[in-house]
Amino acid sequence: MARQWAFLQRVRRSGVAHEEGGLADADDGAVRVECWACPRVGVNLPKDWDKVAEEFWYLYRRVVSTDANFQMKSKLRPSPYDQYHDWLRTYITEEEVSNCVAFAALMQKDTKFSVGLRWAGVIGVICGCHELMLSLGDLEKGERYKNTDFVLYSLLSRMGLKEVTVTYDIACQYLKHFHERVLALPAGLRELGLPEITWGLPVWHAGVHDIKCEAAESLKYKSGVGKTDGEGIERVWSVFNPMSYMTREEQPGARADDIEDKADCHNFAKNIGLGQTLLRRLRIALQERAVQIKSFEEADCALDDDLRSDWMEGVSAWLRDLNESDPGLTRDP
Repeated sequence: MARQWAFLQRVRRSGVAHEEGGLADADDGAVRVECWACPRVGVNLPKDWDKVAEEFWYLYRRVVSTDANFQMKSKLRPSPYDQYHDWLRTYITEEEVSNCVAFAALMQKDTKFSVGLRWAGVIGVICGCHELMLSLGDLEKGERYKNTDFVLYSLLSRMGLKEVTVTYDIACQYLKHFHERVLALPAGLRELGLPEITWGLPVWHAGVHDIKCEAAESLKYKSGVGKTDGEGIERVWSVFNPMSYMTREEQPGARADDIEDKADCHNFAKNIGLGQTLLRRLRIALQERAVQIKSFEEADCALDDDLRSDWMEGVSAWLRDLNESDPGLTRDP
């Protein structure tokens, strides 16, 4: 009865009953509580938003963050399969090679931590700006690319936007061959296509990557994302982790329902508090903007014109091609 009540709550909060055809004709994911503040085609975007100049695309860009959670385990139990789990069973074992230094997640993927478990954890995707859970999938052995590919693609392909920024603590490696790997996804999913993706490392996690990797991929150096730090998914996991002691013992159906109910309640509470959250952020942004402008003008006035021109040219060249020498790094004398 509790599971039925939780499902009715999800249906009520999603508003799917007001759609033509109601719940019976609803698409996959229709009962998910969406972020009220983020751009959504047909909901809160102005007319002809998709015809604005490219320099204004960032106004209609979403930021999403993905990460694995190995607390949300599930012990071996009989399990029904859906499209996601069926595809995982047929996917060939992959090999990932890293040339960066911060990859404990990849190193753990085929270790004893998955012994006796049906699922070693979950991979999740959240709204990076407002921290609502958007998509979840099980992990059978560590943080494998194939799981993230499916969960991320199934979300991004349904947004209908021109641009999306994706943060991931191993983004510098994950982005390599991403468009090649997704060719292995189910045909019906691939038909939906993807928006243009900008990849970034969460600000705190970027600090433990190679310095060149941090300079090129850290979210704090990406344009159009404001002060988003990409670490919101860690805060969301802190909300989910206490229930892991219960879900690891549950049958697959009950576990899935409880995790969905937790995500729905979390999202609804976040939406209800958006008014106060956005107002607080606006006040801070206005105050900090004045401070930063004053500091910049004081520093800029002290620069030689030739040196300023040299720096600007170097930064512009680097932004066009990140393989160029990063002007922000210490130069050899």
